[in-house]
Amino acid sequence: MKELLRIYHVLALFERKEACTLDEIRKAISLDEPELVSYETWNRLRNKMLNHYGFVVTYDKESNTSRISFDAKVDKDKLMGLIHHFKTMGLLQGYIDHDKEMIERVEFEQGMSSGSEAHFNALQHAMMQNHSMLISHQGYTKSAPVDYEVNPLYFKQYQNRWYLIAEITSKGTFRAFGIDRIQRVKPKGKVFKNRIKEAKKQFSQVVGLDLKGNGLQDVIIAFDPSQKPYVESIKLHQSQTIISDTPEKYIIKIRVSPNYELQQQIQKFGGLAEVLEGDWICF
Repeated sequence: MKELLRIYHVLALFERKEACTLDEIRKAISLDEPELVSYETWNRLRNKMLNHYGFVVTYDKESNTSRISFDAKVDKDKLMGLIHHFKTMGLLQGYIDHDKEMIERVEFEQGMSSGSEAHFNALQHAMMQNHSMLISHQGYTKSAPVDYEVNPLYFKQYQNRWYLIAEITSKGTFRAFGIDRIQRVKPKGKVFKNRIKEAKKQFSQVVGLDLKGNGLQDVIIAFDPSQKPYVESIKLHQSQTIISDTPEKYIIKIRVSPNYELQQQIQKFGGLAEVLEGDWICF
């Protein structure tokens, strides 16, 4: 965790400044530490950033500064978000360790799933080794668990729950399984061809986890201006762009395959949102 926090501070520094001196980098790395890190520590971290994450820090002798560039190996924003969550939880743990009364001052969302951590290790190991798994999943609409042979691809968090995104081996299709609904996991002893890029592309085209959409299209939605801060802070979809921003209407466009989950998100706004274009009513 210490190493990830150091990387977080380096990336945050380069977001603020395009070119940084070595002393600035060392000070950034040392924000959570009692002493300034050494040059050797920075060199080891720089090599780790390059080899593991694809962040290239190059030194320019003439200006005596360094710059950073990125390749497609790791999504920088996702990594920063992940480290941010780790950092927040570390702070909360420190508060509670210091004063047990802090337990009463930290409240999580109601209905947060618990007890689902048991299968994370087995599924993570299978992901990294490209090993198929047999999972027993109890869906909300099923009267009994159903067994699936799957190729586990990645974990995804959505609406305060963790999901396993996997390929169903018998169909070659992708599906999300709520990890808290998985009762048993068992290795199948088979190696699979990893299709994570295909899965991520499909899920990137919908809101939520339902791939039964109406086909990729532009959906244009007009909001009452009072809803602009909410729509901007928690976007409906990663493709969201602004079409018009006036005192009368705040209009956005998203490029998605409309599904039931998109319909739910839009309906939350009630009469403060109107779909101007797009086949969004799915059921």
